[in-house]
Amino acid sequence: IDRTLQQSIEIEEKLSIDLIENLSEIKEDILQRLQHLKNVPNRLENPNIYHLDVGAMYPNIIITNRLRPSAIVDSTICAQCNLNRPNARCQRKMD
Repeated sequence: IDRTLQQSIEIEEKLSIDLIENLSEIKEDILQRLQHLKNVPNRLENPNIYHLDVGAMYPNIIITNRLRPSAIVDSTICAQCNLNRPNARCQRKMD
């Protein structure tokens, strides 16, 4: 808990941990909530389930942006291609 609080306060919030006046109370509250969750693990929230059809998205991204992913071609294949010219749009890399 101490390392997590320290990271949250100092790195994420960019504050000095010394500025937090009730740090021990916050830590105790977090520990109590975690202990309660451990003792009574009943969750009542309804989860949101998202299905992303990545298989369908990937070809569309390639076609739309005229990309050649490195898994399909390499420099040997590009060197043999008749479209291989400087500034060729077909050689754009995926970020």
